[in-house]
Amino acid sequence: MSEWEELNEGAWRKGLSVADENKLMCPECGARYVRHEGTSTTLVGYGHGPCGRKHDDNCLKRIYVCERGHETELSVIRKCECGWRGKMSCFCRAGDKIEEWPQL
Repeated sequence: MSEWEELNEGAWRKGLSVADENKLMCPECGARYVRHEGTSTTLVGYGHGPCGRKHDDNCLKRIYVCERGHETELSVIRKCECGWRGKMSCFCRAGDKIEEWPQL
C-alpha cells in the first residue's frame, strides 16, 4: 500500500482530523484536492445530546475534485460543543465520515 493510500485509509477508518492526517488526497491517484462542488444534506432527522438540545444529524456531503479531475464524495461527522457526536456512517454514502473538511 502506498503512502497516500495509508493516509486516506487511516483517516477514513479512524475518523481522524484532517489536520492530524495532514491533507486527505485523491484515493484514485494520490493527487491533492483543488476544489469541491458545494455542500448537500440529507433530510433524515434530529438526535438529542447531553445538553438536551436537538442536534442535526443529517449528513453533510461534498464532492471533492483532485487536480487530475477525479471526484470523491466526502461527509463530515456532525458535532456539538456539549460532546454530542453524530453517526460515523450513513446509508447515503459508502465509508465512514471524516472529522473535518479537507483544506484546499
